[in-house]
Amino acid sequence: MFLNKVLVRAAPSAPPPPFLLRQVSFPAAVPALDLDILCCRLSRRHRLACLPQAPSDVLVVYQRCQSCEAAEVVSAIAAASEGAAVGEEEVVVCSGSLVVKAVECGLRSLMLEHGWRCLGESIYVCSTFAATEERTDLCAVNVEVMLGRNDDIEFVVSPDALRCTTHKFFDFISSDKMETFKNGKEVILDDCNFQTACTTLPTLREGHVIGFSKILPTGQCLNKFMQLCSLKHGLEADYSYHAAVRIGYGSSLEIWLPCSLILQGSGLQPAPKSSRASRAMSALQSFMGLLNAWNFFGQNQLVIKEQLLLNSTATLPTWDKAISNARTNKSEDPGLVLTNFVMNDQSLTLDFCTPKPAVLCSTSVKLWNTKAQVTTLSFDNDGTDSEKAFINYDCQTQPVVRTNLYKSQVTSLKPSFSRRKSEEGHKWKHSSEHNADNSDKLRHTSLTNSALVSGSHKRKHAGSLARNCQKVLKVHLQDYSQKENLDASRKICI
Repeated sequence: MFLNKVLVRAAPSAPPPPFLLRQVSFPAAVPALDLDILCCRLSRRHRLACLPQAPSDVLVVYQRCQSCEAAEVVSAIAAASEGAAVGEEEVVVCSGSLVVKAVECGLRSLMLEHGWRCLGESIYVCSTFAATEERTDLCAVNVEVMLGRNDDIEFVVSPDALRCTTHKFFDFISSDKMETFKNGKEVILDDCNFQTACTTLPTLREGHVIGFSKILPTGQCLNKFMQLCSLKHGLEADYSYHAAVRIGYGSSLEIWLPCSLILQGSGLQPAPKSSRASRAMSALQSFMGLLNAWNFFGQNQLVIKEQLLLNSTATLPTWDKAISNARTNKSEDPGLVLTNFVMNDQSLTLDFCTPKPAVLCSTSVKLWNTKAQVTTLSFDNDGTDSEKAFINYDCQTQPVVRTNLYKSQVTSLKPSFSRRKSEEGHKWKHSSEHNADNSDKLRHTSLTNSALVSGSHKRKHAGSLARNCQKVLKVHLQDYSQKENLDASRKICI
C-alpha cells in the first residue's frame, strides 16, 4: 500500500507574507481530549490552524488577512479556562516545523469538507466506512507536507485504492451465548488468535477483539471520543453494538469502541489489480483538483508548479491505461472532483502490484526481504540545499527477477517425458523388424536425437521439449514410410 510517491510542488498565486502566531497559555493543564475537540472545531470553522501543545498551550497560526478571525479564535480558546493568558502577535520565523503543522491542519479541514475521512495523521480515504461499503474499491491518498525553497509547499502524495471489512459478532459468538448478547450483557471470547486480530480507527492501532456487547458497559463513555472522531477525522457514529479491544500484543490496555471503527486484520487491504490503478488515478486527480481550488489561508488559490515521480524505475508497468480510463470515465464516482491532470507530457510510471514471496520447490533457492530508502532533497528557506531533511519510506519487496539461473532452477524441477521416449523406441524397434537394412540407421538416428533431446531438456522448458519430440518422431515416420515404399517398388521391378 502507498508504494508510489508523487512530489507535488505548489505555491500561492501571490507571494505570501510570513505566517503570524498568537499563543494562549493556561495556568493548569487542560484535559487533552477537550482541548483537541475545541481546536479542531475552531480550525474547521475559521480555516486557520489551532495547534494544541501539551500540557497547557495552544498556538494559533494564520495570515495577516485572517487577523479578525484569529482574534475571535483566541478569545474562544481563552474562555475555555479561567486565567488564560494571551500572548502578543508574533511573526513565525525560522520555524519550518510549525508552518508544516499549520499546513497539515489546513489540508485536513479541506479534505474533510469534501467528504474524505482522515486516518492516522496523513491517510485520506473517500469513504464513510459504512457496512454497505465493505469489500468495495475505495480511493485513498497518503499525503506528507514539506517546505521547499522560495516558500513553496511540497506534498508527497501516494495514491492508492483499498478495501476493508469489520468484525461481526456472529462470527465469534456461539449459539449458547447469543441470548446473553441480545440481553445487552458482555460476551467475552475464550482466546485471541489470528481471526480476532484487528485495527482500530481512526488511529490505526493494532490489537485483538476480546468481547462484544450490544449496550455499552457501565462506566464506559464514548461521547467525547466520537466528537473528536467527527471533527478531526470525519468518522460518524453509525453502529449497532460495541466491541472490546485489547490494544497491542501482551498489553493489558482494553477499550470499548463502536463496531464500525474496528477493521479486520491489518485494516487496509489493497484493492484487486483489475481496478486498483484506475481508482488510484481517480484519487490523485481528485486531490490535485482540491489543491487547485484551495483558498490557502486566505491567500487566493494554490498554483501547481511541477510534479515529480520519486521512486519509479523503468521496469515498472506504465500507468497510461489507467490515466486514459480515469479521464474518460469521470462519472464513475460523483463524489470525486475529477479534473484534467497532465504530468508535463511525461508517462506516469507507477507500480500497483503487491509483491508476494516466490514459492520454489528447490530448497537451494533463498529469498531475502529488502527495505528500500527513498531520499528526497529539501531546501532551506534561504534556497540552499539541505541534506538533513529527508523522508524514509519502507518500500515493499520487489518481485523476483527471472534470471537465467532462476529459469534453470525452475526448469530442473519439470518432469521428464520418459514414457514418450519409450513409445518412440518401441516404434523404432518395430521398424527394424520389418527392414533389417534400416535398423542401423534408425538406431543411430535415435541415439543422436535422444542426445539432442536430453541436451534440450536441460535448457528449455517442458512444453518446448514435447514439441521437439513430436517433430523428431514425425520426421522418422516419414523417412520410414519413404524407405518402405522404395523397397516395395524394387520388389515390383524385380
